[in-house]
Amino acid sequence: MKTALMFGSSGLIGNLLLNIIIQNNNYNHIKLFVRSVPKNNNLKVEIIQTDFTNLEKHKGSIVGDDCFFCIGTTRKDIPDKNEYKKD
Repeated sequence: MKTALMFGSSGLIGNLLLNIIIQNNNYNHIKLFVRSVPKNNNLKVEIIQTDFTNLEKHKGSIVGDDCFFCIGTTRKDIPDKNEYKKD
C-alpha cells in the first residue's frame, strides 16, 4: 500500500483529485498539507496544518510514495505582482 502527499486539496482540481485518491485502493494513507483544517473524516486522511512559507519545519512529514501538487491561483486573486511570483 502507498502513501500519497497532497498540496492544494481545497481548490477545484485538488478537491476532485483528493476524492479520486481516497477511492483508489492503491493508497492506504493520504497526507494533506493545508493552511486551514478542512472537514474530512476519511480514515485514510491525515491533515497536516502548515505555513507554506516555512515547509522546513514539516520536512519529516513530507515522506510518501507519490506527491500531488495542486496549488495555484489566478492573478486577479493576488493584486501584488511580487506575491504572485513568490518562490
